[in-house]
Amino acid sequence: MRGEIRVLHVDDEPSLVELSKTFLERVNDRLRVETATGVLEGKELLDNGIDCVVSDFDMPGANGLEFLSTVRASYPSLPFILFTGKGSEEIASKAISAGVTDYLQKEHGTDQYTVLANRIENAVEQHRSKLALERSQQRLDLFFEHSPLGVIEWDSEIRIRRVNEAATDIVGYSERELVGDSWQSIVSADERTRFESNMTALLEGRSSGRELFKIRRKDGTIRNCEWNDHLVMGDGGELSRVFSQIQDVTERYENRRRLEALIDNLPGMVYQHRDDDEWTLELIRGSCEALTGYTAEELLENVEIAERLIHPDDRDWVRRQTDASKAEGEDFDLIYRIIDKDGTVRRVWERGGMIVTPDGDSLHEGLLIDITDLDVGTLEE
Repeated sequence: MRGEIRVLHVDDEPSLVELSKTFLERVNDRLRVETATGVLEGKELLDNGIDCVVSDFDMPGANGLEFLSTVRASYPSLPFILFTGKGSEEIASKAISAGVTDYLQKEHGTDQYTVLANRIENAVEQHRSKLALERSQQRLDLFFEHSPLGVIEWDSEIRIRRVNEAATDIVGYSERELVGDSWQSIVSADERTRFESNMTALLEGRSSGRELFKIRRKDGTIRNCEWNDHLVMGDGGELSRVFSQIQDVTERYENRRRLEALIDNLPGMVYQHRDDDEWTLELIRGSCEALTGYTAEELLENVEIAERLIHPDDRDWVRRQTDASKAEGEDFDLIYRIIDKDGTVRRVWERGGMIVTPDGDSLHEGLLIDITDLDVGTLEE
């Protein structure tokens, strides 16, 4: 069953409110009805988590529209249905002007309670949807204003609606210069076809919305930026807006490029292998063939070759050391022997440890350097 609806019914006829409670809860099992026989009693019940007020018009002390004014003072948007036996165009006009959610005239028979129950449910669902949309908009606005990353809001035609300060810092344009413009003004010319294809895939649900694109700043410089796109749908399921988080990662990628160049010139190699019994290799970079005699492809494709590299007299010791480091959550430094493809015994220094990838996978990674010609001690049990 969907969430219950708490209703406050106020009417000066005790028998009527009890009858309405019985029939309303019978025709719709979502409804939970509290009753009051006057405005003063009704005021005291308003703070009980009420989702909708149903009120008579003609009551002693204060009428239904006066009660509506009291309700609106504390609960400006709470659904309020005027359910009255004193119907007239004048009262209906006053009720509408006063801001009632709905107006229903009492009739004879029990069918009127089915109609009233439907009116209550519809009014509450619309109110809840409106509140949910407002809360969602508030969260989006908060995210937009306080995100440390650049944020661009697009309309359904992928034109810029607004940008936050972090985004203007990245692209070099002011918000006034960007609003109403298309993505072509900031995406590098050689990336536009790919960007457009990615946006099309995103709108069709065929893309995760996370990509790397080059941005052309106002001053003409090119920056590498990570994009993470989010779709916002309207009440009817139609596309309302697109939000793009952007982060300038130019320095990160330049540092990675320099690191990869450094690794490729090392007298050894770096690796990643799975956390399994076979130590299945996932990545090898550097001077793999110079160190082992095997190409990186050979080691990646054949786990037995990689295992045979370690000198048979050192294998158990290496396994124990790495297992102990893994159990303690610490990195390891090891010196041991390998046998290369030609049968030559080499001494290597290995430093490594466990990492967790962004996808949650556990991998060992490390650096292996040839120290055969260096005096760095001997293997110790």
